[in-house]
Amino acid sequence: MSSPAKTSNALLQATLITAAAAVIVLSVYFFRKSEKLSFVDFNPPGSNNVQFCDPTRPRVITVENKVPRILLSDLQVKSNPNSVLVHVEFHVLSATRKPVTDTDLSSKNTAHFQLIAASPSLDDIQLLEPHYNAKEGSWSFEFSPQAEGNYSLFADLIPEATQAEIYTSAHVTLPKLTPSRIKSTAQTDTIKAELIKPSPKLYAGQAYELSIQLTDKNNKPILVIPQLGSFAHLIVIDTSQTAFINARVDPLHIDHTIDLHTPTFFFNLLVPDPGTYVLCTAVNISGKLNYFTFPLTIEP
Repeated sequence: MSSPAKTSNALLQATLITAAAAVIVLSVYFFRKSEKLSFVDFNPPGSNNVQFCDPTRPRVITVENKVPRILLSDLQVKSNPNSVLVHVEFHVLSATRKPVTDTDLSSKNTAHFQLIAASPSLDDIQLLEPHYNAKEGSWSFEFSPQAEGNYSLFADLIPEATQAEIYTSAHVTLPKLTPSRIKSTAQTDTIKAELIKPSPKLYAGQAYELSIQLTDKNNKPILVIPQLGSFAHLIVIDTSQTAFINARVDPLHIDHTIDLHTPTFFFNLLVPDPGTYVLCTAVNISGKLNYFTFPLTIEP
């Protein structure tokens, strides 16, 4: 029969072993959590990587059939038949398969993560801002899709480690629409948008300045509110949905006073490859995000 002293020693040893194991587990966990992602995590080996975005030379970048620097994975769709909103949760991983959290994104730019949701026929394009779920690498967003089927998600992120925009893409299948779930995201009926090109034809590999001018048919003032770091966004997607750009207003024009009757937004753009594209401008007018869409052909 064991003596009280031996029993007490055994209990003490078991307690110490348990405490030591807990310290090791917690140390590993907090060390992993505190480990900052580096440039290497967004720079996979090889030459077929998605290009970095150059803010001084905005260009359409191919993201399909390329090695991604950032991945969107584990996409899960949650919808309510009685709601116009669809909730999507997903994980963001670096090229080294490490989770990307909100603290891994640039603290110098509050609009450091933007998503573009595009319907199969590109007749529904929406600019979205994902939210971090306080779980490692887990993010989510909600939106009101105007179509069904396989939506493309084009992501625009600025990691702290790179301080440069990185593009990536993913696909998510949305449930069938019901009439009660359709909520118009189209432009307001009273406002007209005009795409102003420097020449009738645009050619691949050439840099251009494009502008979008808004007018109200009733000549009422148009109140433009900055959205995600820009007075307007110029989204260009090729019709095969393999390449895109999410361009902001040209910085040289940001400080100019916006005319309330004919607000005009200037963008620099280079499209490397010829083909057919859809150009969509997103502008927040009086608190509502409006979309103005144009076909765009790029000549060889």
